[in-house]
Amino acid sequence: MKDKGGKGKGGKSKTEWIEFEGDLAGGQAVERCCPNAGPFPAYTMTLNIGVGCVPAGTYDGYLFINGYGAGRNHAYIVQFWKKDDPKIFIQIIGGDIDYDKWNRVLTVTFENAECVDYCSGITTLVTFKLVSRPY
Repeated sequence: MKDKGGKGKGGKSKTEWIEFEGDLAGGQAVERCCPNAGPFPAYTMTLNIGVGCVPAGTYDGYLFINGYGAGRNHAYIVQFWKKDDPKIFIQIIGGDIDYDKWNRVLTVTFENAECVDYCSGITTLVTFKLVSRPY
């Protein structure tokens, strides 16, 4: 079998640039991000505000982003966690989705979205923008 060198169908790279701006911040290239069953790439996330019992700060962890729901209920899900620290696991579902098919750029804007800290169960409202594009 021929090695595709990290490329998918049609020779298109599976590397994406994923960037967050706002209450969640970060930006880096990731390989093969986030089909439904993984892989879940390593990602460095900055929380500009505390979320539940997770204080503001920069964390090295793992990222999952994907479409969530269908039809009128179609939203986006963002999860971030640290494998070695179960106290750090956050999830946000919602956002206004805009997908530029021509340039393959996904932009999801979250305004006062509920961010759940799974350690404490506390919900914090967050505002941020997620952009994912080919790298």
